[in-house]
Amino acid sequence: MTSVPAFAKGSGTVIAPSSRRHLWNGREKAEINGDADNNISRRTLLKAVAVAAGVSLASTFTVTACSAKATKAAMEYQNKPQDGEQCSNCRFFIPGKTPKANGTCQVVRGSISPHGWCTAYAEKTRPGGL
Repeated sequence: MTSVPAFAKGSGTVIAPSSRRHLWNGREKAEINGDADNNISRRTLLKAVAVAAGVSLASTFTVTACSAKATKAAMEYQNKPQDGEQCSNCRFFIPGKTPKANGTCQVVRGSISPHGWCTAYAEKTRPGGL
């Protein structure tokens, strides 16, 4: 008795094994090859790359924006108070080691006098909001 190949049994079109391979999707190929867990679709890979690029760019812009300070000239900094406003009363001023020592500013680059003033001046909020 002659044996009929498995692909020829039943009703329907007979597909040769070499042609049949083209009908399989990527998952079936991976399962047959034994690497189903390592199969990543192109769409998943592109999404992951896009997310990684977005996070990288966002962190770059955040660091740049946070670390960039204005020059004294751009902020019209002066070493004396103006109309009773001075750096020691500004929310952006970071005091030095002593009350009379120069400190730094969150907005302006360089050493800042506690008696100085610039256009970024913003009065410190007092405890209790008053």
